Amino acid sequence: MYLYNTKLDNRFIEKLIHLIGNKILVICGPTSAGKSDLAIQIAHKMISYGKNASIINSDAMQIYAELQIITGQPSIDDRRGIEHLLYGYFSIEQFYYSLQTKMRYSVMNWIDDALLCMNSLIDRKILPILVGGSGMYINSLIFGIAEIPKVNTIIIDRLYRIKKKKGMSFLYNLLRNHDNESSLKISQNDEVRIIRALSVFYSTGHSISYWQKHHHKRFYPKDSFFLLYMHPKRDELYNKINTRVLELFYKNCYDEFVQYKVRLSKLYKKNPSSLEFYDFPKVIGINEMIKYGKGICSLNTAIDDIQQTTRRYARKQYILFNTKKNEYDLVIC
Repeated sequence: MYLYNTKLDNRFIEKLIHLIGNKILVICGPTSAGKSDLAIQIAHKMISYGKNASIINSDAMQIYAELQIITGQPSIDDRRGIEHLLYGYFSIEQFYYSLQTKMRYSVMNWIDDALLCMNSLIDRKILPILVGGSGMYINSLIFGIAEIPKVNTIIIDRLYRIKKKKGMSFLYNLLRNHDNESSLKISQNDEVRIIRALSVFYSTGHSISYWQKHHHKRFYPKDSFFLLYMHPKRDELYNKINTRVLELFYKNCYDEFVQYKVRLSKLYKKNPSSLEFYDFPKVIGINEMIKYGKGICSLNTAIDDIQQTTRRYARKQYILFNTKKNEYDLVIC
């Protein structure tokens, strides 16, 4: 079902709650589409009906505890009266440890955490509302994920040493030789995914493509979910993105970044000014703020670049979510 130019007013929310019934609500779409605002409206309306609802974060960037402004997490005022889960729960110490052990927080880690929250809520007769723009998180939870055996950490360490000595292009060519199908889907600069694919091949003797095709696990039946996709017009979304980035700076996101950098530098035992982009979580805005902090660019240039990076990210989100466009119960345009 497609709805165009829909006003998200009380009348619409009431109809939507009727459509959802007892299903798990999933609200997905590109960044700045208004997903969190809609989820909060729905949750408050359900409470007014004597029902309970809780919101679960499904955005990979909003898990970081000390980066709440930069990642656009709901404010304290936004959360008032509604339980919000899996927001800001991955600490700087956990992030640092994950880098040192080469075991980054993964899609499967998030699914495990999300399932614990969902099962607990359902047992207590509380509606879970999953909200976010990370297509890999949402699609994996709803449509299933490949069951891949645990990889050998010695192999991962060896691949990182090879990368340091011979570069990413060498590893990418290895991947093309062993799993050309996966190499066509992965950027030659995507260090994490290339090393993941190679480590699976060397640990199991099968390509990651093989495991994805032949060993698939679902967590809930597809009809357990009500899928709502927010698909605003691009020009309107881009204007919202530009405004939102400016608002982040009004809320002192740069100060938040500086505090995070200082704490992270103590863990690395480095001078804060020596930290580079790869030392931080993969969060939009970090790279630009590093450059601004080092005097490489002006504040205005940093803001412009963050706006551009966010628009590019939104385009990728459109592409990913559109691959499942026939699966959605409701698309709001």
